[in-house]
Amino acid sequence: MAHKIQVRRGLKADLPTLDSGEFGLAQDLQEVFIGGGEGNIQLARHSDLSELAVNVKSFGAKGDGITDDTTAIQNALNSGAGTILLPKGTYKISQPLIIPSNTKLTGSGRRRTIIVQYANNTPIIDIGEGQYKIIEAMTLKYSVWQGVSNTNAKGIGKLTNNALGQSIFRELEIEGAYDGFYSANQFYSNTITDLWIHSYSGSAMYLEGTGSTGCVFSNIYTTNWNDYLAATK
Repeated sequence: MAHKIQVRRGLKADLPTLDSGEFGLAQDLQEVFIGGGEGNIQLARHSDLSELAVNVKSFGAKGDGITDDTTAIQNALNSGAGTILLPKGTYKISQPLIIPSNTKLTGSGRRRTIIVQYANNTPIIDIGEGQYKIIEAMTLKYSVWQGVSNTNAKGIGKLTNNALGQSIFRELEIEGAYDGFYSANQFYSNTITDLWIHSYSGSAMYLEGTGSTGCVFSNIYTTNWNDYLAATK
């Protein structure tokens, strides 16, 4: 039988004395502790956290398709851990998820891990600037189809002109966006592979401006309707 591990979270100054074997995360200093019976024992500090994998459910995400999991997932992404696990489930969000550098967001596979954006005209994932980001093995979709007026509805979007490089996007399904995958200037040395982008109203992929060089694109499949709601080709 599987057992759920509870993790106390908060500012370091506010963490209580943990019970023996209980875990605590000081989110301000990004330090991990375990209760030792007579006090808290530090297991890892910020420099170590990049080696850790954390599950979004440890941060309160439900994945039930009903609960708004935006804050829980973003807290996991901001924890400093190198790998953020999204187990099978449907994760409702209402704001863009922002991916930090040196972070892998990994699901359990397309149509097993599903992120649904309930806010119209809003990106699902904002990849921003930086480097060494990985997003893989999930479906990204909108709760309702985003029409031609919802130009900010990017499935995955880099909205800044600052550079993003040496990142990987793979085994993804993107549904119902205006642009499935969008980048402003300075998108370099990235790998985009095994994507299925469909039901979009703008472009499947759109790389804008200058500085988008040295990227690898492979196995990208797009399907669409001229009028998706009317289902006419």
